[in-house]
Amino acid sequence: MLETVREFGLESLAVSGEEDALRARHASSFLQLVENANQMDPNPRRLLQNRLIDDEIHNMRAAHAWAIQHARQTSLLITAYLASWYRQRGPYAEAIHLIDKILALPGALDPTIARARVLYEAGIIMLYKGEVVQARAMFEECLAISTYFGYDQGKADALTLLGRMALWWLQDSAAANRYLENALACYRELKSPSGVSWALFFLTKVALVRGDFVRAQKLGEENLAIAQREGLGFTWPLNRLGEVSYANGDLGRARSLFEESMAIERQSGDSHMSVETHLGLTLTTIRLKDFDTARACLDRMLGHYEKLGNDRIPTFAAVTCTRRRWTGKKATTLAPSTGTAPVCQEYRSTEMNGVRGGWSGRPGFEV
Repeated sequence: MLETVREFGLESLAVSGEEDALRARHASSFLQLVENANQMDPNPRRLLQNRLIDDEIHNMRAAHAWAIQHARQTSLLITAYLASWYRQRGPYAEAIHLIDKILALPGALDPTIARARVLYEAGIIMLYKGEVVQARAMFEECLAISTYFGYDQGKADALTLLGRMALWWLQDSAAANRYLENALACYRELKSPSGVSWALFFLTKVALVRGDFVRAQKLGEENLAIAQREGLGFTWPLNRLGEVSYANGDLGRARSLFEESMAIERQSGDSHMSVETHLGLTLTTIRLKDFDTARACLDRMLGHYEKLGNDRIPTFAAVTCTRRRWTGKKATTLAPSTGTAPVCQEYRSTEMNGVRGGWSGRPGFEV
């Protein structure tokens, strides 16, 4: 019945001669809805935006299909939002398809803010596919376009991603620190507490990787103070402080921080951050010889990543290797699958063997 009514409505709309105008308004309205959600949400992982798209995915797809044919800049912006949603919700292959399709269209190469926003998402997708050179080129072009147009949010976001890539994929902590310090300065100029918190989150990781646990503790505490003062509700300061405690051998404190983070995440429904928290809790409980908790955490994380449909995400490799090594009360010697072998090899050489037996900052722990 509903399909019959829909078909009748579409036929009547076509006869009226107003279809193009109404479809344009439809696309504009739903783009504005998701833009508003993005601007209202202090979380860089875009919880409000993703929940809106959860409810309006069919309207977003319809708006996107129309915009591709009639409004190129609108189509680029909608593509950025949909690619982000598919990347976090799955299937991952759909995000890749959207990016490939939009960047191949005439006019998509024009340097615009809309293109910069697509490049930001495309770079993340390429990075998680293992296409590091292509990802870096996309982030750098995003940075160049954003700088040229004075789009400071895009500039700060691109610098953050370049810093993350330098740290985990290129293993260049000096370059990572430079990028992230510049990102932090941009976020401070924007007066964006959430951006400042985001940059501090990764700078804390740089300090951990370098073995500077005093600086890591200081940055983590500053981050937590900002989140609490601004009422951000972020759990990542807790996670980083958990990593610092783990690195210092204070496993009880580390477990407490990860469990506190998990409790907050369960209330908010932040499934992406829960993966990070689960990984921290897993490694901590392994060292505490609480293998039942560790195994349960690993199984939940594997379920999450299998739903996304991308086994090239570095944390997926870490989770896969850890699960295979800790199938009981002692490690196994099972080899990783072909798809995760390169990252697993790097992961195995660093997991539990970081500075002072501390938290590893290698690709297997990209969070």
